[in-house]
Amino acid sequence: MKNVLIYGGGKSGLSAAKLLVQKGNRVFVFDDKSLSKERYDDFSFVGAIVLDELCDDLISKLDTAVISPGVSLLNENVKKLRQKNVKISGEIELGFSFFDGIAVAVTGTNGKTTTVTLIDEMLRQSGFKSVAAGNIGTPFCDVAEKLGSNDICVLETSSFQLDTTEKFCPHIAALLNIQADHIDSHGSMENYVNAKKKIFANQSQSDYAVINADDEICLEISKNLKSKLFLFSVREKTDGAYLKDGVFYLFGKPIVSQEEINLKGLHNAQNILCALTVCGIMGVTAEQMAATLKSFLPPPHRMQKVGKIGDVLFVDDSKATNAAAALPAMASFEKVSVILGGSDKNCGFDELFKDLPENVRYCVLTGDTQNKLFESAKKYGFKNLFFAADFKNAVEIAYHSAKPDGTVLLSPACASFDCFKNYAERGEKFCEIFRCLKDEKG
Repeated sequence: MKNVLIYGGGKSGLSAAKLLVQKGNRVFVFDDKSLSKERYDDFSFVGAIVLDELCDDLISKLDTAVISPGVSLLNENVKKLRQKNVKISGEIELGFSFFDGIAVAVTGTNGKTTTVTLIDEMLRQSGFKSVAAGNIGTPFCDVAEKLGSNDICVLETSSFQLDTTEKFCPHIAALLNIQADHIDSHGSMENYVNAKKKIFANQSQSDYAVINADDEICLEISKNLKSKLFLFSVREKTDGAYLKDGVFYLFGKPIVSQEEINLKGLHNAQNILCALTVCGIMGVTAEQMAATLKSFLPPPHRMQKVGKIGDVLFVDDSKATNAAAALPAMASFEKVSVILGGSDKNCGFDELFKDLPENVRYCVLTGDTQNKLFESAKKYGFKNLFFAADFKNAVEIAYHSAKPDGTVLLSPACASFDCFKNYAERGEKFCEIFRCLKDEKG
């Protein structure tokens, strides 16, 4: 029997604890924040021991610590665990150790959820047994043992999850893009890039790498891989998927035109090209891929049209947690009043205001990053700014500034942890405020 610590009391931590207890391990759970009674009871129910503190005596008895994605490896307690020679692992690594199926993993700064969902849809509609898991919401440990050798798990893998991998080896690994993000947790851009690169670390010549040829960092990474490489591009013809004259091609053959699908914008074109390349490798036919694309709708909180009050459109893009994700959304709508701000990831906002689309009329600043946003806006001469007292006030200001026929866009370019549990809760609050405003206006 091994002594295993689960560091982090979230969904992935609970899934890992359940699996480890089933395998006969003694499992302890610690979180930097106090667990809710409901979550405390969940861990107790599966047989894990919840700790109030992480004492040296216990650390000395641990064999492994499974670190949840929300816990930085720069955390002082994690450093202490390493100093005491406790093996550091993660939930993706743990799930993989009990997995006999075919792993398809997708990473990147932006677009992971859309791409994973699209790949999974294409595979399932083509008759494959496929499950989407990982950072998308379902922990890998929930499904790893339940899948057979011919079954597929399409994994959304974040930099945090990849950082704790050692033997994880997806049969197909896809890299969408890399822009500055999560620098506060990784310590440097170099560390962030190195975490992303780990998705390819254990691949061999029998595996596949699918990489965005339009991203300089990604293209550089593609030069030093052991796996079979396929590139995709919105700019030029490649050996994978590419976009030409408004038509998506795969392996040189036309699949579907942009006009026939619901996913709009250049960023979604890259997501589609990645999904096409992955599914082409898996053997999905052109007809099956085209049919899925024609019926596919964007995931919640990603450029999701919520509704209108009069002629003012409200759009929930809460999932845009960095500048690179927010900019395409801003460029996709007319007369935009955009809500920016949230918790700080130490990434800066110069890129945002340097490339701010001309159709952005007003920026409403909210959250912990208000002042940093203001300084970047001032640096690049953008003056149409409002400071909001809170999130509700931000939505109200954006609405009044967007009248009579503009767009209220929640595309914060920031994480949500200053006021919300996650981007989904922020998006749901945005929708709730919209409904209340609509009711007020009759």
